[in-house]
Amino acid sequence: MLNHDGLLKINLDFLIPGFTHRRKIKEACREAVKSLPWVSAVQVVDITKPVSGGGVVSQQENLAKSNIGFVVGVSSCKGGVGKSTVAVNLAFALLERGLRVGLLDADIYGPSVPTLVPPLSHSVRRSPSNPKHILPLESLQLLGGEEGRRLKMLSFGHVNPRAGAPGAGGKTAAMVRGPIASKIINQMLFATEWGHLDYLVVDMPPGTGDVHISLAQGLCLSGAVLVTTPHPLALADAAKGVAMFAELRVPTLAVVENMAYMDCEHPEHSHRLYPFGQGGRARLMQGLCEEPPGPTGETLRRCPLVSLPLSPHPDQAPVTYPHPLLRPQYSSLADGVLDELFLLQTRALLVPSVQIHPRGGLLLRYFGPQSAEELLVPEEQLRGRDPRSGDRTAHPSQQQSGARLQGVEVRGSYGAALQWSDGSHEAIFSFQALRRIATESRTELSIHDVQE
Repeated sequence: MLNHDGLLKINLDFLIPGFTHRRKIKEACREAVKSLPWVSAVQVVDITKPVSGGGVVSQQENLAKSNIGFVVGVSSCKGGVGKSTVAVNLAFALLERGLRVGLLDADIYGPSVPTLVPPLSHSVRRSPSNPKHILPLESLQLLGGEEGRRLKMLSFGHVNPRAGAPGAGGKTAAMVRGPIASKIINQMLFATEWGHLDYLVVDMPPGTGDVHISLAQGLCLSGAVLVTTPHPLALADAAKGVAMFAELRVPTLAVVENMAYMDCEHPEHSHRLYPFGQGGRARLMQGLCEEPPGPTGETLRRCPLVSLPLSPHPDQAPVTYPHPLLRPQYSSLADGVLDELFLLQTRALLVPSVQIHPRGGLLLRYFGPQSAEELLVPEEQLRGRDPRSGDRTAHPSQQQSGARLQGVEVRGSYGAALQWSDGSHEAIFSFQALRRIATESRTELSIHDVQE
């Protein structure tokens, strides 16, 4: 916008909070136009709005006074690879940039956050406005001086041992089955007043079980950071984690090779050792298949690979975070995560808004920064379709015969659960299947570009 005095005002929307390259882009814009003869001054304004959480949390209306922008899962399928340490350091690396960050320890069977991060107060308090809700703890460490921020966090290890749940407080074994563990996670997430968060980092348990599926379907995970070691056993399980997130439509944001090397210092010479070997990315892709197809292979080839050394002091947690000796590596990891989230935001969103069309069927709306797409899935076409692939099945479900579509609920980034008028619940349809059904039915309502 140019006013009559020659002042050129440029508004920039960086789509995500804390975008890594915003200063360089602002300076590049200023340099590109300041020499124009009709420009006397340049003002570059960052108009990036705080993310409202719309579409990020599928059960957003159930969250207790929470407004969460992006949810990043930190996962590994092999235990003991340093996943919790990476999650904590990533959370503090984001907090160090002035962002509002929360950390949810979803590892019910082995909560590590209470050991790694000293809290400001050790007791979980109920919300003064709602006794059914709780308040997260805050880290003792404050980043950014007296006016800085503390990390909001919650773990099963923070819960009072007298709460009645096996393993509460982290002192005894959490002997609970998968569905109970998922219920505990849902209570910790949806009954916690997180407030306004730019990013919620979720320390996920090892494996590919109930908790992972519950989190992926209860949250629209923005992406996942995969933690492994270069050891073949860890990489074999890490490949399963990549496949799981690809199935749940959760993009991989970065891969962390933990304990990748160790530097040996000697009075005469120093050298670097690789106790678990090298070439982790190549071996990870080989664990998926020779040429990983589609977005999964493309993501693994492009996403950042951060290598971390063996901890210089494995017997004690650092006093401050990010780890003072590994600050450049964790800063690089945070840069990579933010860059990948930015790239995802610049594309058409993978998760559509879903609602029942007044004339029947499902209406899917995909919104991107420069495009929009609207698709209609006819109600009758949902009968006799495989919910996962959209393929036609030989025997349509009798429970849908004569019933009308009555309710729909988005389940994370994966798909939507349907409810019919006879009270029956259909299996969760993947967004990929719904899109295929709509395309094959030739009921696409409109595809148009949104001109700014």
